Amino acid sequence: MKSNRIKGSNKNIWSRILKLTLLIMLVVIVLVSTTGIWLITKPWPKTNGKLQVEGLESSVTIYRDKLGIPQIYAENEHDLFFSQGYVQAQDRLFQMEVNRRVGNGTLSEMVGYPGLGMDKLFRVFGMRRVAEKTWPLLDDETRMIVEAYCEGINAYINTYPGKLPMEFLLLGAKPRRWEPLDVLSYGNTIAFINGLNYSYEMFRAQLIAKLGEKRASEALPVWDNDNPLVIPPELNKYMWLKNDKIAGISNLNNILPGTEAFGWASGAWVISGKYTDSGKPLLAGDAHMSIGIPSLWQEIGLHGGRFDVVGFSLPGTPMVVIGHNQRIAWSFTNMNPDVQDLYVEKFDDRDNPTKYEYMGKWRELERVEEVIKVKGNPDVKLEVLFTHHGPVLNDLVKVTDQDLEDQKNFDQAWGYWPPLRREKWANTEPIALRWAFFDRCVILKCVKELNLAQNWDQFRSALSQWDSLSQNFVYGDIDGNIGYQAAAKIPIRVAKHQGAVPVPGWTGEYEWKGFIPFEKLPSMYNPPTGYLAVVNSKTVDDSYPYQLTYDWFHPGYRGRAVKNMIEELIAKGDPLTKEDMGNILGDNLSYGDALIRPYLAAVKPATELEAEALEYIKKWDNRYDLDSVGAAIYKVWYTYMDRNVYDDELEKEMVWGFFPPLKRLLSLINLIPDQNNSWFDNVNTPEIETRDQLISKSLTEAVDWLAQEYGNNVEQWTLGRIQKSRLNHQILGNIPYLKNIFNSRGNYPFSGSHTAVAFAFSFCTPPGKLNIGFASSQRNIFDVGNWDEAWTVNSTGVSEHVFHPHREDQMKMWASIKFHELPFSNQAVEKSANRTLHLEPKNN
Repeated sequence: MKSNRIKGSNKNIWSRILKLTLLIMLVVIVLVSTTGIWLITKPWPKTNGKLQVEGLESSVTIYRDKLGIPQIYAENEHDLFFSQGYVQAQDRLFQMEVNRRVGNGTLSEMVGYPGLGMDKLFRVFGMRRVAEKTWPLLDDETRMIVEAYCEGINAYINTYPGKLPMEFLLLGAKPRRWEPLDVLSYGNTIAFINGLNYSYEMFRAQLIAKLGEKRASEALPVWDNDNPLVIPPELNKYMWLKNDKIAGISNLNNILPGTEAFGWASGAWVISGKYTDSGKPLLAGDAHMSIGIPSLWQEIGLHGGRFDVVGFSLPGTPMVVIGHNQRIAWSFTNMNPDVQDLYVEKFDDRDNPTKYEYMGKWRELERVEEVIKVKGNPDVKLEVLFTHHGPVLNDLVKVTDQDLEDQKNFDQAWGYWPPLRREKWANTEPIALRWAFFDRCVILKCVKELNLAQNWDQFRSALSQWDSLSQNFVYGDIDGNIGYQAAAKIPIRVAKHQGAVPVPGWTGEYEWKGFIPFEKLPSMYNPPTGYLAVVNSKTVDDSYPYQLTYDWFHPGYRGRAVKNMIEELIAKGDPLTKEDMGNILGDNLSYGDALIRPYLAAVKPATELEAEALEYIKKWDNRYDLDSVGAAIYKVWYTYMDRNVYDDELEKEMVWGFFPPLKRLLSLINLIPDQNNSWFDNVNTPEIETRDQLISKSLTEAVDWLAQEYGNNVEQWTLGRIQKSRLNHQILGNIPYLKNIFNSRGNYPFSGSHTAVAFAFSFCTPPGKLNIGFASSQRNIFDVGNWDEAWTVNSTGVSEHVFHPHREDQMKMWASIKFHELPFSNQAVEKSANRTLHLEPKNN
């Protein structure tokens, strides 16, 4: 009996231990889950109820709709822009912190060594210096707006110091107090990304140095066949033109990954009300750029004082950049004029220069010493030299032994980071960059006047001082008028200076003669065609008296597609609608690929699988539909063909740094009719390859990859399976483990191509999934006058906060080219409101 009681007692003990263990495990799980949820949701801002905020003068109401898009109502303009800063700090504080650090050249202070290259770049280019020059030139109203915006950001930081986005916690960083120069510096980085013509000059010079003028012209053909490339004779005796390391500038693509050689592209058009269902103009557009999470853009409404405007803003800067007020709507597309020139300079001493030669005399070099703080490392000192042309770029690419050693360590912690390459100052000629932007950038004043403009004359007046970020603007107003206006500060060059390659800086014969007057820039008002469309391609005919550029960004295929669709819709006689505008924005027909595809379709297959793949190519209609097999096969084939043509002659950094996809497409279209062109020969083999051999080789590689990834059933090789839109976080996107948290959860099939109106360039490395890296970052359709039915979509949601419901809630719409309404009237805004936050002045 006693033994049985002991056994029973033991069973009870073990049973209680098991229950206690399970209970403890459950408590731990609950605690860990609760802690995790708390850590994730802690930074999420309050968007409902009331808050007292120090710095406000009167009450402010902020409505947010089901997508979290804020509409701000204030009693005065100070409070309006104070609240914009406050709201955007709620939603995008980390993004704003990164962007202003990029502009100021202080990213290394937060992220350590991986930010050093970018900091060097922007210290040399001097985004902060330009901001300092610009601030006194702005009018009092614009300065008030910027100051109020910074006050709002700082008010949020000061009120919630413990509710910072998770990224700050992981990086051990805190946001600094915002100053007006931070806003201007960030705005200047947008101008930099937009102005990359200097890279084309350098690339063309590199091609000539490496391969000669003939092969360089084949790979980078000119637009004007009556104006062939001229190499300045003064440079013939200088070895820089025959040195494939030309100033080492090819390292710049390592400094700014994601924006290299792309800049901004876009499309915009407006249609007269005589052709629309509402009787008023329809205006549509999209902005193409490198995409990530969060989006560069945020939709917002600003209502207070003289301002009554909604549209897209750039968090980190106040006001609305693309949008409409109560009378006019506007959008824009990159104009891509040549506003930069590289000058080869003569120094008195290569190693320790103090002077440079100009017109037979020696001038003192200007010097600025920059000190860059690097987290976890000693400060880095950088001396920037200036001639009267601008900053000397060579020091950007000096690489020390310590730099190379540090990179090995940081590569392990941060994942892939573009490799540094050693370039020697002693083997290069000094090169300085001339750019009118270095003198000032008063775009914020123009944006203010644009937000307030009520008619065509005021619209043009707002753009008359637009001095960087060169754009083609389209316009529509409630009186039925439509218009187009180019806005840029474009230099007038002497006849022998084409702006195509670096030129001698010491002779004085290649100086700018001034700038094209605003009144002479391309412009059109109420054209007889009843529509206007601008899509990155050439906007003037040969009668235009000024040279805008030697390197138009786009060959015109997308522009032709937009023009054809608009004219076909008009010819049908039915009124055009917003749905028609959405269909144009989503059109995926590629005119450029149609010029190349016949050569692929004509080759002989090596296997039955290749033969089956070629049948799809022959039947393909040149559209990038998600269910298209032909599009998928062509896309992968083109990726291999692109590499097989260029990678043997050109370094990878050279191709990706300065030879963007659209330029390479134009190059291949120029080369492919010539079966025996030397570009098709692989210089690394003893044989001489031909075009068809390279096409066949690329087809074999493409089919092998598709079969390995998706099986031998060719019918399953659809574009929607291989071209996706997972977006990377701008700082943590490549770090193991963290990237799975901070990159987008959504990974949606994505239609389109870099040669279609539905713009999408997918990176395939090498050749992994075709992940979209450069695309339409936002889209807008404004039914002028019927403002409450504007259609917009952003590439991500309003919020940057991880797992927030509004972080990715527009991604699926964006990927499938759908839209949501963006209300304007107070009644419509209140009706759409999902949450309402009242900000009240806090008594000191």
